[in-house]
Amino acid sequence: LETVCQVVFVRGNVDPSGRMWPDSMTLHVKVGNTFRVDLLLLHFALVQLRLNKDAVNLLRQHPAQIVVFGHSHIPFLGADRNVHLFNPGSAGPSRMGLPTTMGFIEIASGQLRFKHLDLQTGEVWKPTQGKGPRT
Repeated sequence: LETVCQVVFVRGNVDPSGRMWPDSMTLHVKVGNTFRVDLLLLHFALVQLRLNKDAVNLLRQHPAQIVVFGHSHIPFLGADRNVHLFNPGSAGPSRMGLPTTMGFIEIASGQLRFKHLDLQTGEVWKPTQGKGPRT
């Protein structure tokens, strides 16, 4: 990926610790001269579909409009405390019958758009009611 775009990452629960593996990161994305979006990246952020205590504390220190997280490998888009919550899913091998997805955040004309891409079909992924994970 580094050959086509900037790559950033945060440490997952099975990754090594240390200076090269940050537990969290704040990104500031500027679009044009007037629109800026702040993202907080961390591995684990939710409990029962709401921000957990650690994520809330990080947001107080590093305010952001979007929290991007992983851990569950389940694609998710939601909101809590006026913050967008986005889990892109997992692009690795399918685990526990979960879909393989990538998440995209599009910033255009002062608007945010979120989507998940199903890596098996190449189509936009949407949860299917009654068939597997929906969070």
